[in-house]
Amino acid sequence: MTDTGRTPDLRTGEVIFILSDVRSGSTLLAQLLAAHPRVVSIGEVQWLRAYVDNDRRLYDPPQGLACACGRSFSACDFWQSVQSASALPLRSLQVMPRHLGWQPPGAARALRDRVSRRLASRLATSSMPSLLRAFFDGSRVARDSHALYEAVLRASGAKYVVDTSKNMLRTRFIYDMKPDRVRLIVLRRDHRAIIYAKMKRGRSLRAATVSWATKARQISALAAKATPSGVLTLDYESLCIDTEREIARVTAFLNVESHGSLTSRPSAGVHDIGGSSSKFEAQRRAIRIDEDYLRHLTASELSQIESSVGALAVALGYRRHESSHLAK
Repeated sequence: MTDTGRTPDLRTGEVIFILSDVRSGSTLLAQLLAAHPRVVSIGEVQWLRAYVDNDRRLYDPPQGLACACGRSFSACDFWQSVQSASALPLRSLQVMPRHLGWQPPGAARALRDRVSRRLASRLATSSMPSLLRAFFDGSRVARDSHALYEAVLRASGAKYVVDTSKNMLRTRFIYDMKPDRVRLIVLRRDHRAIIYAKMKRGRSLRAATVSWATKARQISALAAKATPSGVLTLDYESLCIDTEREIARVTAFLNVESHGSLTSRPSAGVHDIGGSSSKFEAQRRAIRIDEDYLRHLTASELSQIESSVGALAVALGYRRHESSHLAK
């Protein structure tokens, strides 16, 4: 979304978190929502510092450290307007929990990852002791993230800012500080598709399955904290099959008027950072379900997945998708 010239009422402006695992369609949903004049999407903003400093040691996506508009961060008019609207330099904002964005060399990195991520996983689904919150600098992460959202709202004139960051600990910090300023959209996808996507990234079947289960529990725990009016659940498959119906559910949830442009990917005006490289594909207008996992997972692998987490998936409301559909 581009600057509308309006100044939002920051007492009512809110952040929308799309709670999902990898390859669940969060980039697609964020793009669709950002076509609404009252909504602006900023992508996986937890990686902000990498983009501001053009530092691939912090984050090294295959598509490069460019805004979804195709420009470098420093050359993007949208992000520079956010900088102008911010009371602090964007590079000074800590929007990633401490210790989770640091990249030490060699074996120290693996040790850091095991310790910090295990703590993060536990804290994202349980009470938040002040000592461990301090370990991750959670209060500052929440404060600086909300400051960033306010700058985005000032610069864009929007009522809602969409954050698709996948770090559930960070989301928990931000939610706990201002729950009345946060709305949650839980975006679910067939658990087998997510596990297959993780396997394509080099994880074993067992590791991918455990990772999915951990993230699914984290999402469920945070969604359970919200009031019913503050959380909406969508299924990726339903979004692709009947985009108009599902987007109508979202606009009703946000109490904004329906908008005809919300049923296809926008080809311009997208300024997300991080996330899927699909945001760079301006020609990718059609919305299609990715069903590669149904063709590539073996019968043995499918059986192992169902034996391990099938019951959990059912309990948490994740559906199995069997049929091939073409949305548009």
